[in-house]
Amino acid sequence: VVSTGDLRQSASPRFLKRDDELGDMYAISYTLQEELKGIVTNIKHSADDLSISSEQLMGLSQDTVNSVSGLYDSVEFISRGAADQADQTSVAAIQVSNIGDQIDNISEDVASLSSSANKMAEAEQASTTIINELNTSNEEVIDSIEKIAKQIEITNTSVQEIRTAIAMIQSISDETDLLSINASIEAAHAGDAGRGFAVVAEQISKLAAQSGNNATEIEKVINTLLEQSGLMVSYMNDVKIKISEQREKLNLTIDKFSAVADGVDSSLVNIGNITNGMNELRKSRDVILDIISDLSAVSQQYAASTNGTIEAAQAMNDAMKSLDAASEKLKAMSDDLTRELEIFKI
Repeated sequence: VVSTGDLRQSASPRFLKRDDELGDMYAISYTLQEELKGIVTNIKHSADDLSISSEQLMGLSQDTVNSVSGLYDSVEFISRGAADQADQTSVAAIQVSNIGDQIDNISEDVASLSSSANKMAEAEQASTTIINELNTSNEEVIDSIEKIAKQIEITNTSVQEIRTAIAMIQSISDETDLLSINASIEAAHAGDAGRGFAVVAEQISKLAAQSGNNATEIEKVINTLLEQSGLMVSYMNDVKIKISEQREKLNLTIDKFSAVADGVDSSLVNIGNITNGMNELRKSRDVILDIISDLSAVSQQYAASTNGTIEAAQAMNDAMKSLDAASEKLKAMSDDLTRELEIFKI
C-alpha cells in the first residue's frame, strides 16, 4: 500500500509486538512510512508555498516591469525636459542679458533726462527771478504812471487857471482897446491940445490889440495843450489797463512757473527714484544671471544624470523581464512538483 503512495496506513499493534525479522521489518517500514509522510507533507506545504510565492513573484515582477517601464518613460521625459530646460535657461540668459542692455540704455536716457531736468530747474529759477524783477518793474511803472497822471491832472488844473487868466487878459485888452478908442475920440475933440493924448491912445490901442492877439495865440496853445493832455490822460489810462492786464498775466505766469517748478522738482524726485530702481534692477539682473547660470549647470548635470538613470532603468527593466521569465519557469516547476506529489496520500 505504501508503494502506491498511500501513507495513511495505521500501525498494527500485533505486528509491532512481533519479535522476529518480520516484526522488525514491519516496525522499520512503519517508521519509514511516518518519516516519508512527514517529508511528503513538508514538501507539499513547501510546494504550495512555492506555488503561492511564484505566483506572487510573477505578479510583483510583472508590476515591477510595468513600473520600471513607466519609470523609464518618466526618466526619458525628465531627461528631455532637463535638456529643454538647459536650452531654455540659455535662452533666458540671453534674454536677461538683453534686458540688462536695455536697462543700461534706459539708465543712460534717465541720466540725460536728469541733466535736462536740472537745466530746466536752473532755467526755471532764472526765469522766476526775471519774472519777479519784471513784476517789480511793472509795479514801479504803474507807480510812475500814477505819478505822471497826477502831474498831468495838476498841469491841466494849472492850464485851466491860465485859461482863466488869459480870459481876464482878453477882457482887459478889450476894455483897454475900447478905452483907447474913447480916448482917441476925446483927443480928436480937443484938437491940437489932445494930439499928444491921441498918440498915447493909439499906442494903447496897439498894445491892447497886441495883447489880444497874444492872448488868442496863448489860448490856442492852451487848447492844444489841453487836447494833448487829454490824449495823454487817455493814453495813460490805456497804459494803466495794459499794465494791469500785464500784471495779471505776470501773476498767471508766476503761478504757471510755480507749477512748472513743482513739476520739475517732482520730475527730479521721480528721476532719482527711477535711477535707484534701475540700479536695483541692474543688481537683480546680475543675481538672475548668476542663478540662471547655476540653473543651466544644474540642468546640464541633471540631463547627464538622467542619461545614466535611463541606462540603469533599461538595465533594471531587462533584469526584471528576466526575473519575470524565471518566476514563470519557477511557477511551472512548482506546478510540476505539485503534480508529482499528488501520488502521495497523507
